Amino acid sequence: ATGPNMSGKSTMIRSLGASALLANCGFLSPCAGRVPQYRQVFFLAAEGDRPREGISSFGQEALLSASVLRRACGRTLALVDEFGRGTEPSAAQACVGALVEELADRGSHFVIATHLHAVVDMPFQTTGATPRPALWRMGVLQGPGGATQEKPRWTYQLEEGICRESFAWVTLLKFGWSESAVARYHRLLGRGPHPFNGHVGNVHSDVIESSHDEEGTPMPDCEKDEGDDQEQDEKQSYSEQG
Repeated sequence: ATGPNMSGKSTMIRSLGASALLANCGFLSPCAGRVPQYRQVFFLAAEGDRPREGISSFGQEALLSASVLRRACGRTLALVDEFGRGTEPSAAQACVGALVEELADRGSHFVIATHLHAVVDMPFQTTGATPRPALWRMGVLQGPGGATQEKPRWTYQLEEGICRESFAWVTLLKFGWSESAVARYHRLLGRGPHPFNGHVGNVHSDVIESSHDEEGTPMPDCEKDEGDDQEQDEKQSYSEQG
């Protein structure tokens, strides 16, 4: 499953797992249709590193995924959320593709949410009559301007297809990135000025091009708290008295 940042992929995966567990335990499950009887339900997501044990963040992902592969069978539901965060993109993509092939060959049911969009184009090789994994995405509503022109809206609904745009800039703006910083993001991404709401990509273009003001003097560093000056004065006074 693909989709933009914060469009509901992780929530969808957790909901699938909860529904499957409820149904397999004999409880009322918030879903329609038939739920298979699973022997195990795995949820695989990045959990950070464990330095004291000599395990990096990717080492932790490898450890957890190895546990899934040791037990996966035709009565397994594996839910994988953005595997490969701890390594570089091309290796992560190959890891996700290998997981797809392994789980498919074992007849497991699985859902893999990823921002590694090129995974969907990989030449998967599976044995027997195993069908190619279905492609799903989280729904997005866009205006006529498309991904680089207007702010999208998430539908939070799963639909067939592929989403190849993360809309990362929407999340950056929502959580406090300045408009000039987001403009830098678009420039480095190779999209040039970003005219969202008519101003994001064009605000302070001089700041993007140079770290100097119109008169050629360096722009000031981060503002210093008055308390820092007072603390420094007190240290100086104490030193002189000593």
